[in-house]
Amino acid sequence: MQTETAEFRQVPITALVASKTNPRTHFDQAYILELSNSILDKGLIQPIVVRPNGKAGAYEIVAGECRYRASKLAALEQVPVIVRHYTDEQVLDVQLIENIHRTDLTPLEQAVGYRRLIAANPTKYSAETIASRIGMSVAWVWDRLKLNDLIPEAKAILEAERMTVGHAILIARLKPEDQQRAVEFDDDRSTQYRGVGLWRTDNGFDFDEDAPENKGKKPGKYDGLKACSVRELEAWIRNHVRFDVAHAAQAQPLTFETTAAEVEAAAAQPGRGKKVIAITHEYRVADDARDEGERTYGSQSWKRADGEAKSKTCDHSVLGVVVAGERQGSTLQVCIARDKCIVHFADVVRAKKKAEELRDQGKGKQAAKVEKKQQESSDAKWRREQAERDALSKAWAKLQPLIIADALDQVKTKPLTPAAVQVLGEADYWNIPDALQKHLGKNWFKTPTAYTWWVLLLTDGHFDSYDEYVRDIAKPAGLNIARLDAVRDKHQPPAAAAPAKKPGKAAKKR
Repeated sequence: MQTETAEFRQVPITALVASKTNPRTHFDQAYILELSNSILDKGLIQPIVVRPNGKAGAYEIVAGECRYRASKLAALEQVPVIVRHYTDEQVLDVQLIENIHRTDLTPLEQAVGYRRLIAANPTKYSAETIASRIGMSVAWVWDRLKLNDLIPEAKAILEAERMTVGHAILIARLKPEDQQRAVEFDDDRSTQYRGVGLWRTDNGFDFDEDAPENKGKKPGKYDGLKACSVRELEAWIRNHVRFDVAHAAQAQPLTFETTAAEVEAAAAQPGRGKKVIAITHEYRVADDARDEGERTYGSQSWKRADGEAKSKTCDHSVLGVVVAGERQGSTLQVCIARDKCIVHFADVVRAKKKAEELRDQGKGKQAAKVEKKQQESSDAKWRREQAERDALSKAWAKLQPLIIADALDQVKTKPLTPAAVQVLGEADYWNIPDALQKHLGKNWFKTPTAYTWWVLLLTDGHFDSYDEYVRDIAKPAGLNIARLDAVRDKHQPPAAAAPAKKPGKAAKKR
């Protein structure tokens, strides 16, 4: 940044011109009027920062355009300025980095400004360096930059404050065609025909053409609609927008670059057959999340095969990418070899072999009965496993607030650890529960404390069980797991974790 002595001057207000690089494009006229009245009463106390603009006696405003506009409204003929000989890059730095909180830029103005700054000197500026300068996380800056990718209609909705920046970030991560699906609605304001995107109908906000204040006015485009919650929008995206690894790695590099590398490495493995498949934890995916060119394996068609969560490994495992539903974007090794894997599909393999033998003997009806019985057994097993998952999820839903409360109590005065910071880089901080938003305050992100970041970290993510929360959040954060276990054991009896399984034949014999 410029270090030479600044020069103070009184210059004609007509000598000043607005900066073309000023990221701020919206000016609050009520604030300008209030500032103008103050200038009329006390004069312009704080000088405007300017630089010579190449024309004799003319200056470009670097910082202080609101004061300039208010001074013009107050009909001042001369104004105090501080003249500095900034380069173009330094002007951007001042306008964005040094004054960003004081000037209260909109999210889109910040997005445009950060992009200009990086473009001006990519070797000096990046999401990481900007984050360091403004005291925010790298993920925060990445999300601001991502707002530049919003389609025009989505930008207009954000500028009109019909959705929050949390909504906008989720939408900006999508492909343009999926962004359009998220923000569209039909003429009668119904959103039911396509599932739920951004909008909900809200009769309380219908345009009243008979109201005196609306006389002669036409209804606004979004009258009768209101934005859903950020969590509801996230759920719609998870269930109705198919996950694309390559796009996600570009849209959310901090979260999905590693996933993309994992998929690439798996696909490059030697041997015949597909090494990467699309899966879902649901029975099936929604129609608008399907891809006719790629099969999506439902929860009945695959078995976990990574050796974790009581699963077994096998020689037939492939990498499964969750393309829709819960845990969208995650990966795990799975087995889909129903016809030959005796580790994961032994009953299916045995039934198939027996049916083939019966058909070779001309006993087609008996073969069909064997296949039907096996299918019914598989269906019953799947329903039982699904019931177990549902029980775990319901138990965790009740336990989660208690566990998070204890986790937050553990970190009231705890400094952020390097491991916690790494996990925090992937935290989706726009999904903080409303109660915690209120707890942190409306403008928590302007002056974040270590505890603020702990709140973001410990409340992030969607989990189906206590064990998943401990594995993915609590342990990396360095929490006292024994203390969390005590909370769990106090409020959740062991039987609540999952319904008891009926003993098998081997167990009965013992």
